[in-house]
Amino acid sequence: MAELSLSTDAAAYIGDDVPDLPLMHAGAFSATPRNGHASVQQHASLTTVRGGARVAVREACEFNLETQGKLAAAQAASLPPVDGQ
Repeated sequence: MAELSLSTDAAAYIGDDVPDLPLMHAGAFSATPRNGHASVQQHASLTTVRGGARVAVREACEFNLETQGKLAAAQAASLPPVDGQ
């Protein structure tokens, strides 16, 4: 985080196993997929509906953007214009 000049308030971590816990506690937000280790789920800010390798990271990112009120703008910036609009 120091290398990128990030504070812990700006850090998020997604992990699914016990060795991930120290990093999950280092940031302001942490997530784990629904098939993550049970003890990791107890410590995560969010347990995703989807399992790992099934778009769980996207779900966690969308959750975080939505809570900040930034999801619609992020999606709009990535989507091509619809014909006729």
